[in-house]
Order: sequence, then structure tokens, then C-alpha cells
Amino acid sequence: METYSGCEGDGYTVDVNGNTYDETNPTGTETFTGGAASGCDSIVTIDLEFNTVTTTTDEVTACETYTWIDGTTYTQNNNTATHTLTSLNGCDSIINLDLTIESTLDLNVTTVVNSNDMIVLIADQDNASYQWLDCDDNYAVIPGENNQTFDPSVNGNYAVSVSTISCADTSNCVDVTTVSTEKEALVDIKVFPNPSKGKFTVSGYTDNNGSIEVIDAMGRNIKSLNITSTSTDVNLQDNQKGIYFFKVIQNNEEFIHKVIVN
Repeated sequence: METYSGCEGDGYTVDVNGNTYDETNPTGTETFTGGAASGCDSIVTIDLEFNTVTTTTDEVTACETYTWIDGTTYTQNNNTATHTLTSLNGCDSIINLDLTIESTLDLNVTTVVNSNDMIVLIADQDNASYQWLDCDDNYAVIPGENNQTFDPSVNGNYAVSVSTISCADTSNCVDVTTVSTEKEALVDIKVFPNPSKGKFTVSGYTDNNGSIEVIDAMGRNIKSLNITSTSTDVNLQDNQKGIYFFKVIQNNEEFIHKVIVN
């Protein structure tokens, strides 16, 4: 019996009885007439095994730099690097790199004045995800403010968290001190008791119109109420315990207050 175990493409061949066996013709039976010591025929079985050489592509998107399995740190896109490993069957496993390097995020925030003489903040980084933060409240998330632009409802310090596929960072805080008196009047709105077991009262409006939106910690609007009197009761007793946000909207202005249901 003629046996062999190797790898695809290694070029192994064997000639038996004038016939060639290789990767394309790996098995067969050859008879040698009178080849045995007794004068009988001798039969030879050929069984050649060629194990698979695997080739895979490692697709990676990284922020600024990336150190691959070959020990090299790449700072630019690369689709030509390869690395060879030995698999369990003893044959090569070839890995090709397909690397995309994202450049450093632009964390600048531009301040502009709109047609109503109000301050608007704009994140300079395009094609990203955004979340505006309240620097004066330990960088608390401002619910619903996840656009590239942000129109502050009250004076304060604000930053934006910017993220792409693989990069994420937060801008410096921007001081806003020119919000209109009408907008700041909404700061007098009170929500009490807080925390509570689910029953809250909202009061202190500039007038008895507008609406209240209740937003959960995931940014989902779970309840909407119209303002029709000097105070509005909000019942969240049927909702899960946790953090919620009340967004009071009056005269196209907004006030957001965090509440806790315990």
C-alpha cells in the first residue's frame, strides 16, 4: 500500500507500475503480475491525502492605529499584508488583512447665531453619531439631543460626544451665556416630589399651554400630556423603576428635568 499525507499544492507525485499519482489523481490500485514471492500477483493500493490550505480575510476598521497579528502597527489603510499560520492538519492557514484606518475625530464645536439671535452649537465632525452633554451636571446626557446641531434652552456649559464606527471622544465644554430671557424663564418649572414612587407634579409654567413629553432612559417617548392649567400631574406608577426625563415644551422652547421613579 502506498500512502501519503501532505498539503494542497505541495507537488508530491509517485509513480506506480508506470502510472503517476498526484493531487489530481490521488487513489488507485495497481497489479504486478507474478510480483509476489510466491509467484502470485502483487496488488498495490495507492492512497494520497492532500489537506486543505485555508485562506481567510481579516476585515478590520480601527481608530488611528492598529496592531495586527503579525506584530506590525499600521497607521494607514492596508489590503496587502498577509500572515501565515500552521493549522492543525499541518498545512498553512493564510490570513489577508483588509484594514481601514479612521482618522482622528474633529472635536471642534462651532458657535453660530441663528435668525432669531439665538446661540446654536454645531459639531464640526461630519458623518458621525452625536450626543450632547451637560458639563454642569457631570456630563449628563441631554435626552433627545443627538443631532449634529444643538440649540441650548438655558445658559450653561455643553459638550458633544462624537462616535464613528471605531472612534469615540468628547469635545471640550462650550460656555453659553446668551440664551433669551423667555427661554430661561422655563428654568422656573418645578417637578416634585423627586424621587417618587411614580406620581409627579409639574408646575411653574410661563402660561397654561404647551405640552409635556416623558422620555425614558433609552430616549423613547413613552407619554405625552397637554398643559391646560397651572400644574400638571404625571403618573408613572405603571412604569418600571428608574430614570426618566420630563420635557416641557412652551412657545417653541423646551425645558428638560430628570426624575427618578423608585
